[in-house]
Amino acid sequence: MIKRISFLVLFVLFVVVGVLLTTGVMFYWHYVGDLLEKDVRANMISAGEEAADSFTRALEADQHIVDTIAITVQTDYPWQDKEKLEWFLHLQVKYNEFKNLGIIPLKGPVMLARPAEVQTQWLNEVQAITLEKDIYLSSRQQDADSGQKVFVQAASLHDGQEPVGALYALVPTERYQSRLVLSSLGTNGAAFVIAPDGVLQASGRPLETENIFDVLAQAQFAKGQSLEDIRQKIQQRENVFV
Repeated sequence: MIKRISFLVLFVLFVVVGVLLTTGVMFYWHYVGDLLEKDVRANMISAGEEAADSFTRALEADQHIVDTIAITVQTDYPWQDKEKLEWFLHLQVKYNEFKNLGIIPLKGPVMLARPAEVQTQWLNEVQAITLEKDIYLSSRQQDADSGQKVFVQAASLHDGQEPVGALYALVPTERYQSRLVLSSLGTNGAAFVIAPDGVLQASGRPLETENIFDVLAQAQFAKGQSLEDIRQKIQQRENVFV
């Protein structure tokens, strides 16, 4: 069974999905023909809802993979054969196309599928939240080694009922791009997942900005609209058409 991702850290992403995808807020395309405005909006909302559902399913599927790997890992606790364990992690990274996999034990050093430099404070934060909430999903981060944009997904590890650590995966955000392409809206149709502050998390096509509000700052709004009005409506998960 796929666990529902419902903890606080993920709230940012689900607010985003609710704001941009479910409500059909910002989809860019250049030609709408002679469709009536209401039909255009209905089309946008329908496409957005489909993208939201596809994106959510992909996140949950990857969490299920992390959970499954965690179950295998914890059966070998107390991990006496670290070389064998790291090789197992390496195979999982290759098979699932993750950027990296790591085990953060409550006692002892971190074990990684691929050598990398990781900050102790960051590891402690991931471990603490994962053990508290059982699973974890971050907002978009930058992998220190490659500079690639990734999500961090994690699952707790137990010895019986006793917590012993956390398993985390670095998942490239680009793997979700196809889920956010809105082909029904034309060749330029795309959905963008953003945090409440406008920071881009994932997208159906590249943007030259890291913050969607920078794009909106250049837009011409309908009479009575302002950038601040748009910003507040997005944060309140209301429909906005610009």
